[in-house]
Amino acid sequence: MSSHYFCTKNAVLHYLKIGTGDRIMICFHGFGQEASVFSSLASTLTKNYTLYAFDLFYHGNSKWHNCEKAISPTELSQMFEEWIEEEQIEKLSLCGYSLGGKIVLSLLEHLSTPIERVLLIAPDGIDTNFWYDLATYPYWARRLFKYTVNKPEIFFRIANGLSKIKMIDRGVIKFAKYQMNTRKKREKVYCSWLSYRKIRADIVRVSKKININGVKLTIYLGAFDRIITDKRVKPLTNRVNFYEKFILDKGHNTLIKDVSEVIDESF
Repeated sequence: MSSHYFCTKNAVLHYLKIGTGDRIMICFHGFGQEASVFSSLASTLTKNYTLYAFDLFYHGNSKWHNCEKAISPTELSQMFEEWIEEEQIEKLSLCGYSLGGKIVLSLLEHLSTPIERVLLIAPDGIDTNFWYDLATYPYWARRLFKYTVNKPEIFFRIANGLSKIKMIDRGVIKFAKYQMNTRKKREKVYCSWLSYRKIRADIVRVSKKININGVKLTIYLGAFDRIITDKRVKPLTNRVNFYEKFILDKGHNTLIKDVSEVIDESF
């Protein structure tokens, strides 16, 4: 495993290169994690793959110049096209877990480099989410969200209220509270959500690209996951001609490790 940096005008991308397999897979982790979380998956896949696991912005050592200025899908894809050209990669596969799934779907839509296969693990970004839109799009809602970084009491009161009237699953509320229980975590939530708020893949275009190019799609979900459920991936799976889907008897937080224990070495 080796550590590397790729710099552009507005960003610094930090990534880990793991393994020496002939095929290339680019990996993106979930919120609150770092690139090293893919070491368990690499232990299974590096017979065939070299993994490039990237830190998301505001995680690890990757840096975006201003979290108030959202990165666009075009900027994101151009950034990786430049990196792909520098690395002289002709074709690749993509892997994304949770928030990283949103990045994968956007790159799948916009990259010109041929994509062989896509591995999605409890992926975010397939369906729209009212609460995410409310927190990140209207100016007044973003101001309120920023206010909670310093004064989190309002967030916890709203979360408890929504849980009591069953508008949001208690497991989701528990997950959100854990991610907001310190100022440092709240700043990470704010900057991560705001900087990636324009990364919204067009699932119709994504599914057409999968079908036309014969991209192999594999999805892993957790049966006890309250964050990303089977229902939330149907807008994609209902549109693609062929895919593999596996539902493990697990929750959300450990799914990368759980998948590494069951995925076939010949993947």
